[in-house]
Amino acid sequence: MTETQIRDVDDRPILRAAIEAKTDVLLTGDKDFLESGVKNPAIMTPAEFLNT
Repeated sequence: MTETQIRDVDDRPILRAAIEAKTDVLLTGDKDFLESGVKNPAIMTPAEFLNT
């Protein structure tokens, strides 16, 4: 995983924080995250999370 997968550079610190905190899931509606292809942490919308 590389943070460069996140298109919006302003979102990259959020990904870094999630990785540092060892989160399993990052909930967001932000397409830059959702379309990034990042696998760890899992990135999903709140609706997707509730349906899992």
